Amino acid sequence: SLYENGYSLAIGLEMFMNREQDILNKWITKEIKEEDFIEAFYRNWGFGWGLYKDIFLYARHKGIPLIGLNIPKEITRKVGKNGFQSLSKEERAKLPPGITCDIDKRYMNLLQIIFEIKSYNGREFRNFCEAQVLWDQAMAWYINQYLEENPKRKIIVLTGNIHAWKYGIPRQLQRFKDINQKAILQEIPSDHRAISKDDADYIVIHK
Repeated sequence: SLYENGYSLAIGLEMFMNREQDILNKWITKEIKEEDFIEAFYRNWGFGWGLYKDIFLYARHKGIPLIGLNIPKEITRKVGKNGFQSLSKEERAKLPPGITCDIDKRYMNLLQIIFEIKSYNGREFRNFCEAQVLWDQAMAWYINQYLEENPKRKIIVLTGNIHAWKYGIPRQLQRFKDINQKAILQEIPSDHRAISKDDADYIVIHK
């Protein structure tokens, strides 16, 4: 709807690592076949092509840029298991500059709910929090970088609920740029009546 109403768009994707941006570019310019792109999708994300297929095809048809936002899987796995301090100098060099793992109490309270629901057996809660913040900060950095280079475009970001929460990517993005953002959540890991404007601008309630 935004595109059809004349907005100049890009689509940011948690489903693709930033280091595979060339694949996304070639998909939009129709330099690779669908089967090759699907292979790249599963290499990056691992599941759910059917959930996103229509979006990818629409972007290709309309020439809407796709932006890879994720960081290497091996880094987030290591942080989730052993914490941010476990990363080597070489591993930190693979991250955007200035990435830290500062966590505020409100965000930790939210993640505690997720942690308990998901039952991440064997993980330390602090390490889980650091991995989530690392994701949020890195994806926010890549979003800001694209906006700096393409100030006339608006970005629709497709990401999981933890990152889409206002305490996730939106809050981290405000560190770089004071811009208008709208956070839409599709599932709530608690009573949706307890959600405020501090959490999201819109929620989709499935009955």
